[in-house]
Amino acid sequence: MISFYLVWLSAFFKRLLRKKSFLLLLLAFPLICIAVSAGARTEKPLLQAALYFENPSPLAEETTDLLIQKNSVVHFYTASSKAQLEQDVATSKAECGFIFTEDYTFEHILDPALWEGSVQLVRSPGSMLAGSVSELVFDSFFQSYCRELLTSRLKNGDVLKKSSQLSDVLSDAQTLYSEHCGDGSTFSFHFARLSADSLEKVTLETARLRKTFVSGICRGILSVLLLLCGLMGGLHLFGDRKNSLFLPIRSSKSIIIEGLDVAAPMLCMAVSGIAGMAFFGMVKNPFWELLGLVLYILSLTFGICLLLRIVRSEAFFRGLMPLFTIGSLVFAPVILDLSVYLKALRVPKFLFLNSYYLDMINGGARELFFLFGVTLLLGACSLAVARISRS
Repeated sequence: MISFYLVWLSAFFKRLLRKKSFLLLLLAFPLICIAVSAGARTEKPLLQAALYFENPSPLAEETTDLLIQKNSVVHFYTASSKAQLEQDVATSKAECGFIFTEDYTFEHILDPALWEGSVQLVRSPGSMLAGSVSELVFDSFFQSYCRELLTSRLKNGDVLKKSSQLSDVLSDAQTLYSEHCGDGSTFSFHFARLSADSLEKVTLETARLRKTFVSGICRGILSVLLLLCGLMGGLHLFGDRKNSLFLPIRSSKSIIIEGLDVAAPMLCMAVSGIAGMAFFGMVKNPFWELLGLVLYILSLTFGICLLLRIVRSEAFFRGLMPLFTIGSLVFAPVILDLSVYLKALRVPKFLFLNSYYLDMINGGARELFFLFGVTLLLGACSLAVARISRS
């Protein structure tokens, strides 16, 4: 019995592989992986952090200069307004933002009661690195704070025996302070640089985030290509039905063969996709990845077969193809999950099957349950409608 279905499946594969356009489609995904991976290997910082000063001051300018020097990992930039900063964080252009209030001045720097709360953090709910970036900002403030503390101690304390020495000592102290801040050492007081640990943490998190971001984009594009291949299989099924290809076969067997007709292009694309992702090291858990692909292909097969039982016009089905493809790109979390920012898109998101697949790969047992449940539901509906139409 199994060999009977394998013969049909191999015949569908041979028909597909004779088409140059389909072979180019299979090659498209590895090429996309190469392009996305190459684009991600940029020296530019992946993380962006916005700064806004309510009242520009010398301390604000000094903080900005110190933060810009840390651009090897995080790129700090100045927002034109508070609203612009909040919009950049909301749209994920910036990982987080920092609003420096009017209290952020040298006049208040030595009094914690005055400068506490002078910097406000703006972050999105999904931000994972805002805490580490905050440490970099505090490190820059702490350098200015310690210098002013040192200067105040020299001016107001009983350190110097002669007041005439004050000017020269302050000048030397400023020079030595800048020098030892640069090499990470300490002198008359214990000064621990926060940036070394922060930068190491951010570097590791950024590398992980970059890899996750790249694999997420490639997996999202693969989900759309699988949908496109499933719709292509639906067109083949229209033609095979028109040519009465399955007429001599018993109805129970023909239902399965029609499903194989739809699934054949997706199986080819799945092999191309999993091979491309494995080659570029994007497969975190092979079993989880394969399980997600199998369930997604089954759900697409059941869904398209169900649609073909309802839609009898090939021209109308062709008209639906771009709508499904564009919709899966826009509403599903292929590159960006817009439903996080717009609650109105939460319902349209789950009208497209690749949303369940992508959520399952990035989620856990709960998301697997949803994808499995949708697959079972579509399978039961497709089988029931097929039996009704046959009878």
